[in-house]
Amino acid sequence: MPHIWLDDKHRAWIDETNVKVAEVVLDHLAYGWSAEEMHYQHPHLSLAQIYAALAYYYDHQAEFDKQIEESRHRAKKTGGGNQGLPHSPSFARGGKTLRVALYMDVHVPAAIKRARRVNVLTAQADGTTRLDDPLLLDRARELGRAIFTRDEDFLTEATARQKRGEAFSGVIYAHQLRVTIRFIQSHGNAQSQWL
Repeated sequence: MPHIWLDDKHRAWIDETNVKVAEVVLDHLAYGWSAEEMHYQHPHLSLAQIYAALAYYYDHQAEFDKQIEESRHRAKKTGGGNQGLPHSPSFARGGKTLRVALYMDVHVPAAIKRARRVNVLTAQADGTTRLDDPLLLDRARELGRAIFTRDEDFLTEATARQKRGEAFSGVIYAHQLRVTIRFIQSHGNAQSQWL
């Protein structure tokens, strides 16, 4: 099928990108996005690539649906994806607040990338859209940023690095079907945006 290739683990990828077919499928299922909306949210993907990914999904729907359900189960079991992302990522440690600079994986919707008051650098803006996940994690570390992703492969890579005692800046993971993200503007402004 044009625009689609399989890696050695039999995962389907979109040609000339670092985007798995499953990521496009999850956008379609989670948000009900049309191919045109997905192109708007991910302008680095052509409409032809998006339609090819959706066609590949429908040709292999039972297999994909099984993988998606297994992924949802893993996320539920580990607690991943159950919390919303605050408008200004920070964590409390020892009574102090630690602000986090984020490095967005290549397949994070534009609406999330445009969040105000969040220190974000995207893979697209950094020119690293074709780096493999381990190299992207290395790049985030070079820049002192935690990577924000919806790709489970980063969890696998981070776990392997922890076991080997290798340093990395951190991975913030949000499962596409298990998280609602809400950005709220401060100072009593009632406007908010749900994704």
